[in-house]
Amino acid sequence: MPGINISGGNFGPINTGTNSGSMSGANINQQQAPLVTLLEQLRAETAALEVADRKALDRNLTGLLEDARKAQDPDTAEDVEPEVVRTRWEKVKGLLSQASEVSGTVAQIGGHISELIGAF
Repeated sequence: MPGINISGGNFGPINTGTNSGSMSGANINQQQAPLVTLLEQLRAETAALEVADRKALDRNLTGLLEDARKAQDPDTAEDVEPEVVRTRWEKVKGLLSQASEVSGTVAQIGGHISELIGAF
């Protein structure tokens, strides 16, 4: 039986016309799972830290977690606004700029945030 093999990233709708049988492909949800884990790790690591604006840090981390979770779900991935993600992340980085205890986690998250923003 002939078939089509599509590989690589799928960051937009694909119109395949009429087809039968099952189809599968990559989407952003699999790429953002590590981001959720890293953001949860960062939240735990920063819980006891003194930061200039705790409420802003918590609010922006919560927002980033919500965005990363939305990005995992094909039904809500389009609701993620790259500029909002970028703004939240910049605020978090700014608040944690003096916290060497979390610099490794912050660096790891930065790459994932760039991928998330670039996917839209």
